[in-house]
Amino acid sequence: MGVNARRFPNGDVMTVLDDIAAQTSELVRLVDTPADPLGYGTDLSCVTDIDFVAGDFVTLDAFLPLAVMQATARRLSTQRGTLLDDLEYGFDIRGLLNRGIPVSDIPLFASQIRSEVLKDDRLDDATVTVVQGPANTLSVKILATLVNSRNSFTFTLAVVDGDTLSAALLSSESNQ
Repeated sequence: MGVNARRFPNGDVMTVLDDIAAQTSELVRLVDTPADPLGYGTDLSCVTDIDFVAGDFVTLDAFLPLAVMQATARRLSTQRGTLLDDLEYGFDIRGLLNRGIPVSDIPLFASQIRSEVLKDDRLDDATVTVVQGPANTLSVKILATLVNSRNSFTFTLAVVDGDTLSAALLSSESNQ
């Protein structure tokens, strides 16, 4: 019998996980189950550093194209496995330049980036174009469509010398 198990007088053995599951099943819901759309509240405006205006944090509605673009930029500059509560989060596009990219592999990276971008449940669809430029630069252009709307926006992420990431929202439009 393991350290995290206990034996009952009738001979049954229960592990800590069994005990937690049994107690959880007895819980009574005190509030109604939330209905869609589930709110994201507000988000801090930041890509590589938090934005300040007049000594205060800049906040954004989490469904604004700028907020989603910033979240995507953070997702695409985070190395997979480094976010402790979500080890599948991230695809660090900066690393692509640090390992010499054959031109024939660029479409493959666009597909991988698209898969990572679509993990954000605020997005319904995305088209990704990756272009390797001169002098150790990489440009990722993303046309994204927000979920539950026809609003789409285009933004570009640029990597220079395998380190510097910049993000620019190019356009936002309502296709209704």
